[in-house]
Amino acid sequence: MSEFLKRSEHNEADMAQDEPIEKKGGNIDHLREDTSKWIDGAPVEKFGITFFMRRAGTKEAQLALRQLKMKMFRPGYEPDEYETMVLHGWWLAEYLCAGWKDMYSTDGELEYSIENARTVFQNESFYFSINNELILESLKWQNYLYDHIREEIENLKK
Repeated sequence: MSEFLKRSEHNEADMAQDEPIEKKGGNIDHLREDTSKWIDGAPVEKFGITFFMRRAGTKEAQLALRQLKMKMFRPGYEPDEYETMVLHGWWLAEYLCAGWKDMYSTDGELEYSIENARTVFQNESFYFSINNELILESLKWQNYLYDHIREEIENLKK
């Protein structure tokens, strides 16, 4: 073997040892959800209002939806599209929305209460806007990540 090839092999071996090993793939722990937010609610900013949304899709959320459906409709009845929006308004008021802050109306600040949530989410003029938007947000896994992971993701975007 020529002297040049011996030196080249030696240099490549030295370089390989000195270089950090690049990991491929991702850390699955960055996708782990903070399950306390499923019940307490995760903050979701919409239109200058912070809503605290419980996680849709959990056993508790599905049970709440099923119980509301049983109260509103006879057994075996499948609600139509409009009736489903009414049902979702009740679901938001009674379960999915755990609270809000910085909500105002023409009458001033609207403090969170179950009664106020019913007034807002059961108002059909909100069915196609905020109701749909909040239900979609309650399904997004990114809203339920641990806070430090969300901060890391936001920093990476900058």
